[in-house]
Amino acid sequence: VDFLNDVGAVAVMPEIDRLTESFNTLNKALETAYKTELEVYREYKSMYTGEEDAVVKQFLLQFLEIQREAVGTYGDLLSRLEIGGDDKCALLLIDQELGA
Repeated sequence: VDFLNDVGAVAVMPEIDRLTESFNTLNKALETAYKTELEVYREYKSMYTGEEDAVVKQFLLQFLEIQREAVGTYGDLLSRLEIGGDDKCALLLIDQELGA
């Protein structure tokens, strides 16, 4: 907000649809989280590429970095779930890490 006030602008943020589904597996919940983070990343990227002001572009980079990391984190978790398959020990390890 301070940045936008400094440059005399108002942000128009697109709304992301509210999740209404329930999840019966960890895999489904993580897939949905991954897709949501990817959608937000694409929105930030679109804002960045459409912006002409170099200062605003520089400011947007921090949000792109945060989203890139979030997409990577969820992607890694999904890969680990896939590799672990039906192994309950693998699921327990992932659960312990998420709880930490």
